[in-house]
Amino acid sequence: MSAIITREHPDSADAVVLITELEAHLDPLYPAKSRHGYSVEKLIAQGVAFFVLRQNDTPAGCGGIQFFGKEFGELKRMYVRPQFRGFGFGRLLLDHLADHACAQGIALLRLETGIHQAAAIRLYERMGFQRIPPFGDYTEDPLSLYYEKRILPLPSEVEAMSVDISPMTPADWEQVRAIYVEGIASGQATFETETPSWDQWDAAHHPFARLAARRDGRVIGWAALSPVSRRKCYAGVAEVSVYVAASYRGRGVGRRLLEAVIVESERHGIWTLQGATFPSNAASLRLQQSCGFREIGRRERVAQLHGQWRDTILTERRSSVVGSPPSRARSAAE
Repeated sequence: MSAIITREHPDSADAVVLITELEAHLDPLYPAKSRHGYSVEKLIAQGVAFFVLRQNDTPAGCGGIQFFGKEFGELKRMYVRPQFRGFGFGRLLLDHLADHACAQGIALLRLETGIHQAAAIRLYERMGFQRIPPFGDYTEDPLSLYYEKRILPLPSEVEAMSVDISPMTPADWEQVRAIYVEGIASGQATFETETPSWDQWDAAHHPFARLAARRDGRVIGWAALSPVSRRKCYAGVAEVSVYVAASYRGRGVGRRLLEAVIVESERHGIWTLQGATFPSNAASLRLQQSCGFREIGRRERVAQLHGQWRDTILTERRSSVVGSPPSRARSAAE
């Protein structure tokens, strides 16, 4: 089932419906003193970033995150409606909230949940959350459990992680496709809603600069280039795609891939790389900027994703090596 996650005010009609349903579910399970969920008004007052997940325009779940300085982000009001459970939407929401936190430079997620939320507890633990004592203003409560998960590694962990960047081969396709599926499911990476076959993907991308990031032999990210036009005058212009497995985001893999694909593109005569990125994908925009891309414009309501019009930010990087004056190319190479 395809889904899209959008940020919106906690007092939007769909958000209120979801929060009301969550309260109705929790009310008979816990006394008032053990229910720590924010009301709609408090979500707004505390500046909680709130997101709604929809499947075919129907609200299916929600979740929010409150930042406590740069120390940590606390997950709030996580909920998936009963009829939408079993489709991985809870995982999608958690991944989306983690990506949002990473984009703000937040390295740690924390949460409080009730002991009767068995499915949620299983999900949190499967996704790497660890039990901790009460944090912040929480106190010991036999009906509450507390968890945390580090989503950005310590500097020493980044340096220690060994990643190999090497050419992608057809044999990598299933792993590449799985990462692409994660990107599609996030609702933040592409207008595509279904993954292509290998033959379709192969025909749509340049045969060079197809790169895979591997750790212990497994593909954890990939990058590739697509031609932007059949006209000969634009032969050196390509659109770049970089995808990283959800469990490895925020660990420098995207930067390694983008830096490597830039080198490969110039080796094959590409003089301009361009991107089209959703404005909400702040992490991607920051990565591009750090690798020499500049923002050149915004296309408003350029296409629909799951029935909703979306904008894109246009970025480009002009090579200082390919198609540049000799003196400039020389200085760039020195």
